[in-house]
Amino acid sequence: MLITTVDILKINNGAAMRARTLIKHFSTSEVLVITFFKKGIRINNDIRYTYINLHFFDYFLIPYLFVFKGLPISVAVFQRKKLKDKINGKRVIFHLLRSIQVGADNKLKFKGNSTIDICESHSINLKKRLPNYNYLKKFLLTLEIKLLDKLENKVISFYDKIVFITNNDLKFNAKKFTVLPNKIIVNKECLGFTKKKQNKICFIGEMTYLPNINALLWIDDFITKLNYEVHVIGKVKSQINLINTEKFIFHGYVDNIEDCAKDSIASIFFSHESTGLQNKILDYLNFGIPVFTNKNVSDSFYNDHPLLLIKDKDELRLGLQKLVSSEENYNKITKEGLIFLNKYYSI
Repeated sequence: MLITTVDILKINNGAAMRARTLIKHFSTSEVLVITFFKKGIRINNDIRYTYINLHFFDYFLIPYLFVFKGLPISVAVFQRKKLKDKINGKRVIFHLLRSIQVGADNKLKFKGNSTIDICESHSINLKKRLPNYNYLKKFLLTLEIKLLDKLENKVISFYDKIVFITNNDLKFNAKKFTVLPNKIIVNKECLGFTKKKQNKICFIGEMTYLPNINALLWIDDFITKLNYEVHVIGKVKSQINLINTEKFIFHGYVDNIEDCAKDSIASIFFSHESTGLQNKILDYLNFGIPVFTNKNVSDSFYNDHPLLLIKDKDELRLGLQKLVSSEENYNKITKEGLIFLNKYYSI
């Protein structure tokens, strides 16, 4: 049984992809989705999804666990009194720290009969975003980081069956824990150099996630004096303050990302805020799109990756020029991307 806080049937994002990877890897046919208001049962591809919504006593349990027991608010809001009756005695896979059911006694339950998919350290992830906030927000986020760090360390010392998405997490211990990267169906072939649009750059990612927004703003500054068109694929919550608005095309959510992205000449994801494995990079490589990124991002992938590393905008400018200067070299890079995916990330 998988327990998650992600609505797998509705949300098309990295967390949903991660949950689907867990379902397939652990061959589970039963999923409990912890929600706020949605309830009921859905059957999809022979998998039973049961939605566990908030009940009356849960509203009192949440502030109690946060204020008196020191539970991170991002974990406390997903505690459900009635959930424990549904999982006792079963083999359980908890997806993300916030899915773990702690309880009013503040003890971690189900040791020995459960697996915890930490995926990545959420406390470290949030710590990298701290410079984006000021005053009250920064204070509250700092408090949440401390509480998350404490709970993560407790979970890591308590459980033996813990899964990370990559082995570069600072809390990862290779002797005790295992790595389970996300998997994809790898394309057999992609568009060659001559069928690519020389001035089209694609960016996959929801514009509701701050690291994605900041990475897009970095691209915006880079193309100020260059003739590139950036196609952004993913949910957009509000307007983004761009310098070169006329060079950006926002597609929003699309049913088929490949059709919208595959003729891009390159992709760019430069970020010092992201942690864990970036699913967008798997997509880029799978669509035959060379990826420019920095070491902070590339470290989440295996060492023999085909990613094009840059340290700043000057290196990116030179890298793009070199990329399009040779059709043979371009096609070689895209082929190496597919080989890399088949080696490590193929379903």
